[in-house]
Amino acid sequence: MIGADEAKTQMYCQILERGQQMNEAVGEKDQKKARALAQDIVKLGNQLPEFIVPSRVAKQVDLNSPDGREIASIIGSLNHSCPE
Repeated sequence: MIGADEAKTQMYCQILERGQQMNEAVGEKDQKKARALAQDIVKLGNQLPEFIVPSRVAKQVDLNSPDGREIASIIGSLNHSCPE
């Protein structure tokens, strides 16, 4: 659903980008920036509820199983649609 819609793909990429920025802020011990980015991710996630399902499933599935490899492939293709 996300990959077929350009606006949703862009939003997905924004969520990934904010997640990377948040991880960097945590590493730099910048709690204020990390909290602001986390809030931004929640807002974007509320606009893209389809994002919640794959992110939760990816944490719970065995990535070595056939289903897990298929899910990882789908998420990987979404990730490749995002600019570096």
